[in-house]
Amino acid sequence: MSFKITKICVDPSCFISLKRQTEFLKVLDKISEENDNNIEVIIPTIVYDAIMLEPNQKFKKLESILTDWEDSDETFRVDFLEQDKFVNNTREFLTRYNPKPVKYFVSHMEKIGTESIYKHEVIQKLGEITGNIIFELMASTWETSVKIVSFGKRTISLISKLGVIIKEGHSKYKQRIRSNVGISGLLKILQFVMGLEAARDFMKGLDMPQIPLTPAELGLGVLLVADG
Repeated sequence: MSFKITKICVDPSCFISLKRQTEFLKVLDKISEENDNNIEVIIPTIVYDAIMLEPNQKFKKLESILTDWEDSDETFRVDFLEQDKFVNNTREFLTRYNPKPVKYFVSHMEKIGTESIYKHEVIQKLGEITGNIIFELMASTWETSVKIVSFGKRTISLISKLGVIIKEGHSKYKQRIRSNVGISGLLKILQFVMGLEAARDFMKGLDMPQIPLTPAELGLGVLLVADG
């Protein structure tokens, strides 16, 4: 089954280490191949700004952003001997996909949905850096139906702290992608939705069973998680 997708948002976990970065690029290449190289990639603004820096600044900035992004036993780490490979991977990623920062799509957005998830409240709860990243992830996926590629559970955990309902289902598409590219990381594909049509499209596109959703749940917002 081919998953037709126009936009992918890169979760910060994709840059947490050389291993994660390498696996993420394999996933992205596979999705691009299956969609006739017709995809658009976006990145949380602060992460985009960091990877665009010169190498000697890049790693210091990424470390300040991503140190606590993952679980306590897996923080940002790129050994000195891995830095050249990380930089080369980044250049290849930038050249091939020409990613854009999320601010291009949600720069003036201060709240999400009619029930209103407010940006300032997200930042107050999660902190300046993490709050801005999470708000951008949620806003972009709600506004443009972008799909978030994520490794691990950190983004899911952070979004759940905002009181957002999490609905997870087995995705045959995600399972096949993971198997085809031979990755070992905990790959997940996410979308924050506040409407039934968007939810059904996500589940159908990722070859998931249709998860029941109530109008009340959708009004507050649901994070759909493709696992498997």
